[in-house]
Amino acid sequence: DAYEAEFQHKLIDDIKGDTSGDFKHLLVAILQANRDDSGATNKAQAAADALHLHKAGLDKIGTDEKVFYDILGTRNHNQLKLICDEYKHLSGHDLEYAIEKE
Repeated sequence: DAYEAEFQHKLIDDIKGDTSGDFKHLLVAILQANRDDSGATNKAQAAADALHLHKAGLDKIGTDEKVFYDILGTRNHNQLKLICDEYKHLSGHDLEYAIEKE
């Protein structure tokens, strides 16, 4: 990888060492590139994910960011759209609104 060739370090290790907190977790989730790229959707999984996100966010005191990173960082774009639709149906507001409120 280009970063490792240039700096003789793995990018993910440098990110882990140079950042902290929520920002660190977000960058690591992105760098791990575990996103499903199939484009397939599953309505039942989207409903379950929406419920997990709701319970991890506005539905509790303090946000469980790991749930957000795990779901939003691994689902494909089509599935994310379905999750957002399910979240709005479940909670009455957009997922983006919930994230901004946290």
